[in-house]
Amino acid sequence: MSERSIQHDIPFTTDSPAIEQKWSLAKRDIPYTDPPTRLQTLDLFLPRPIEQSDPEHTVWIIYVHGGAWRDPEQTSRTVEPTLNHLNDLSKIAGIASINYRFSPYINHPTSPSDPSDPDRNVTHPAHIQDVHAALLHLQDTYGVGHTASGSPGYPWIGVGHSCGATLLCQLASHIGLSDSPQKEAKVAGPAALALFAGIYDIPLFYANHKDGAWGSVYPEIVQGAFGPDTQTAVKPPYEPWVPPSPISGKYERTEWPEGKLVVMVHSDEDELVEWGQVFGFQEKLVREEWKDSSNVEWEKIGGDEGGDKQRGLVVRKARGAHDWVWEDGRQIAVIIGKVVAGLF
Repeated sequence: MSERSIQHDIPFTTDSPAIEQKWSLAKRDIPYTDPPTRLQTLDLFLPRPIEQSDPEHTVWIIYVHGGAWRDPEQTSRTVEPTLNHLNDLSKIAGIASINYRFSPYINHPTSPSDPSDPDRNVTHPAHIQDVHAALLHLQDTYGVGHTASGSPGYPWIGVGHSCGATLLCQLASHIGLSDSPQKEAKVAGPAALALFAGIYDIPLFYANHKDGAWGSVYPEIVQGAFGPDTQTAVKPPYEPWVPPSPISGKYERTEWPEGKLVVMVHSDEDELVEWGQVFGFQEKLVREEWKDSSNVEWEKIGGDEGGDKQRGLVVRKARGAHDWVWEDGRQIAVIIGKVVAGLF
């Protein structure tokens, strides 16, 4: 598949004004574990009291930040530029932005990790198990996915940037959850995923960058998050990183029955993650019978065949560098609006 098959850019204007939203509730650093820790928290935004949002007509947005599994400067706060540009909240019941524990970053220029800090020295599957725990908290407290009694609750849309996209795919395909302390607790999968600059094939991510200008950085990122330690030589085909890669997961209806739509967004200007990540995962989903609707208008995505609503797959181009996409937030807000509208 070539980049020329992606015909529709995201509607975008550089002079769009930020829109200040008034929230019924805006609360940060809510712990989702007991006992609480510094990074196992989430930020919560409700446009109206939750009892005024009908689960049949509204959804939750669950945002998972990027930062290479380790950057202390990328946290739940990175959702805030996107919030400034969400114009229509009528079909959104709530928004949660999740923090999770970090892998080591001992040479960070302003906030290096301390080897004794338990919040900044974890490896896979701790990151995804944290996201799972956050969803359990939201499920039990607000009925996201299911209510505490197990009855259907609010559908939810996962929005992830970079390794946040990785984590959401791992959650949808249950990667890293088999030995979770809460593995018996079921979390309803997302109705849709909106994935920005995602990393879906970790061996490919490593192989494409290990000899580049930032070659020393990528081994630190990948081995810091997934092992083995950076003193251990890792050779092709990089087998330790195959199981945690989203491209190794399963996304059929039997594995992810709630899934209706996957949107992958990438920029030609992304200097950190390559288009090959998108194309490989795109092909993977097509093999699992997701209907590739990348070249049709939003209103025609999915469709009925034999009375069965097809699961839609869309690839769109963004503009801007890797981090600028979330720092600006406009394009993420546009896609959220499109995905929310597509579910109703």
